[in-house]
Amino acid sequence: MSNDTATSDLIATMALIAVFVTAVAILGVALLSSPPGDAAPAMLARSVVGEDGKLSIHHDGGDSLERGRFAILVDGVRRDDLDLIDASGVEHDTWTSWETGEALVLGGVPEGAHIQIVAGGVSRTGSTWLLHDFGNGSAAEQVPLVAGFTADPTSGPAPLPVQFTDTSAGGATSWSWSFGDGGTSTAQNPIYVYVNPGTYTVTLTANNARGNDTETKPGYITVATPIIADFTADVATGTAPLTVRFTDLSSGDGLTSWFWNFGDGGTSTAQNPVHTYNNIGTYTVSLTVENALSNETVTKSNYITVAEEHISRLEVNSVRQRLILGGYISVNDIGIGYTGGSGTGSDMTPFALSRTALGDSGFSVTLTAPDSIGLWPLLWDFERWEVGDTSYGSRIISVSVADDERRTATAYYDFWL
Repeated sequence: MSNDTATSDLIATMALIAVFVTAVAILGVALLSSPPGDAAPAMLARSVVGEDGKLSIHHDGGDSLERGRFAILVDGVRRDDLDLIDASGVEHDTWTSWETGEALVLGGVPEGAHIQIVAGGVSRTGSTWLLHDFGNGSAAEQVPLVAGFTADPTSGPAPLPVQFTDTSAGGATSWSWSFGDGGTSTAQNPIYVYVNPGTYTVTLTANNARGNDTETKPGYITVATPIIADFTADVATGTAPLTVRFTDLSSGDGLTSWFWNFGDGGTSTAQNPVHTYNNIGTYTVSLTVENALSNETVTKSNYITVAEEHISRLEVNSVRQRLILGGYISVNDIGIGYTGGSGTGSDMTPFALSRTALGDSGFSVTLTAPDSIGLWPLLWDFERWEVGDTSYGSRIISVSVADDERRTATAYYDFWL
């Protein structure tokens, strides 16, 4: 009976031991599989501004920080352009951890900026800990991003080049412009050329890492139709006293003033003046027209001839094809070469060649027009000469003017695309 009791006690004791060991094992597994909560890294840091203006943050002891598991914030904005100077003083732009005795270097940090070091926990990522604060700024007081811009000029005749200047606040890093005529740009301070007359709304969207902001200025740019000064006279030759009625043919938006110089000392501010030439001679006439945006002058050389003798005269003009609406318009200041009975030389259109004589005043002249006019990408190619009712396809033509005859030669230019 005592042997059975001893055996039963032994079995019970062994069972209790087995239960205890199992419980300890389960507890150990539970503890090992559930480590304590995340802990902040512990490190000492100090900031130094060098003579070159760069900010250095020195690691003076404690936990090392792995790159990618901490960040340096400047006024609340993360900076990834961090170079590391190791304990030997060697600078590296590629590194993996920040150890005691090493320093991180940042350029372009404003004076008094708010510097923060933040990091994930030592055991695992997930929590973010603020390790250090430097500076007098406040990450909570960041300058908001506010888009803004100016332009110079904001009005003028086409084609109108405009310099746009970004004035955005808050540290914009990229820009998107819309100029209102379909044109766009991503430059910070673009120069844009408006080709067509009109009123245009301009929009700038400024962006940075924190977001974007848009500034829109309705009707900001006004592009006027360019002034083209031109005029005609009812008579251009005759004997003294010669009364001439001048007619303004100028085009452009909102013309406001006219100034005539008749070549004999006389002037006028009327739009369509009448002037009397009292002395024999040949006179150059000019007209300057003006609006609120610009002015333009046309000068017609040797335009009025006052004489008692026979006078033969050839007016030389030039026209170009319109970009819009079709047809042709006068174009001034095209250099035409000439040689013949009226002399040899060149002049800028419009001008006149004439010969005065007591007898037969007729003459012949060879005219040479340029291949093209304008500047790329706005080019017009020579198309033809028209002399009276006759057209000539060559740039170089010979024209005969009979005694006391008045003729006109016009060079035509078509738009090249």
